[in-house]
Amino acid sequence: MFILAMWALMLICTMVTTFCVYYIGLKLYSENIAFTAALLNATAISVAFYVLCRFDPFPACLAMVAVLATLYGAESKGYLASVLGLFTKIWPIVLFPFLWIYNARDTSIIEEGKKRAFAFLLAGGLIFGLMLGYGYNRVFGYANMLGFTDKVYCNTIPYTVNQYLQIVNIAVPFSSIVIIFRILTIVVILGALYLMYQEPKNIARMLKLILVVTVVAIMFSQYRSPQYIVWFTPFAALLVADDLWGILLFIGVQILGYIEYPLSYGVLWVNNTYLSDRALVFFTVFFIMLGLLLWRVLIAENSVFKGKCP
Repeated sequence: MFILAMWALMLICTMVTTFCVYYIGLKLYSENIAFTAALLNATAISVAFYVLCRFDPFPACLAMVAVLATLYGAESKGYLASVLGLFTKIWPIVLFPFLWIYNARDTSIIEEGKKRAFAFLLAGGLIFGLMLGYGYNRVFGYANMLGFTDKVYCNTIPYTVNQYLQIVNIAVPFSSIVIIFRILTIVVILGALYLMYQEPKNIARMLKLILVVTVVAIMFSQYRSPQYIVWFTPFAALLVADDLWGILLFIGVQILGYIEYPLSYGVLWVNNTYLSDRALVFFTVFFIMLGLLLWRVLIAENSVFKGKCP
């Protein structure tokens, strides 16, 4: 009964996410292209797999509800969905500052903070603090897995870089590589917020920056679980919907994500190490494909660059 209930709930979350992709897409495209974006999200092979075995569709659903509510004028509901995401898998809180800047497009950051944002931040922080104070320690375990210990997983970019350095006999402590990627993550996040502040009315820019920050935070960590692909798939589907090459790259990333897990797990790799020399080649291709997808989203000339607030 638990398994059936989980399948049903995660399927509902995925359906809600798909509807959010469609209605967010209407802010950028025609109905046909918005439908294409929704179709890409609904048929993403790796996401479809994780509906059956992980709860990541739930925080992804909250993240998309947060964006949808914000774009359609329900700013408080957008903040609420983002804060609620903090209590499911932490990462949807990353959307909060982007939504804040977008909502402040006609006033100022401070005015928007006084009006709504500060209240949600304080309430969320207070509840989270009380949870920690009463012994809820899972968040610390989660933080440890995200790279605040010496644990490292082999399906990450820092590990791959370390492997290539070993191949060319360049001795760099892995701890140094981790620090470099943490600094790069912070730089990307701060840079994304600055770019959003420069043009707060641009819906497309907000979605692109959320996608970049999410992917970088996932891939630059020394710990990554394969189902994290669920987190950024809806944003990627939205941003490639009117670009054939982008769609092909999106499908390629989804296929590689499905090969990563479950097909190659225990064959090419396990959490801590490669089981085959081909694993390094596979993850290199995977990361390059993901990088090309981001490049296509950010650089390619398509109508998404013109997505402004109506």
